[in-house]
Formats: sequence, structure tokens, C-alpha cells
Amino acid sequence: MKSARRSKCIHCSRKIVEREADQEYVNEYGAGSLVWFDTVEFRSMCLINRYSTSHITQKEWDSCL
Repeated sequence: MKSARRSKCIHCSRKIVEREADQEYVNEYGAGSLVWFDTVEFRSMCLINRYSTSHITQKEWDSCL
């Protein structure tokens, strides 16, 4: 079995792992396959801005610019 990718969220600085989208993520963004979850609360939505955005890595952020 392949292990999950790991990284760090640039907003909340928590360690994050990649997993299948949960209902919280689907409710906000409509759909998703693999998304980031923090390793503390195991939520797909970042605590910054009252959980209104998903976790994001530096590499993903840079690719959006």
C-alpha cells in the first residue's frame, strides 16, 4: 500500500497528509478526490479564517500565482 503524501500548510503551519475528500470539503468546494488533512484535528478545512478555506502547500500556492 502506498503511503500518504505529507507536507505543511502555509496558512496554519500544521503538518498535513493527503487523503480522500470528506463531507466538509465537498460541502465547500463541490467535489474532490485527494485533499489535505491536518494531523491535529484531522480536518480538511484550515483553521485560518474560521475554517473557510482548505489547507494548501507552498508548492500549490506558488502554482496558482
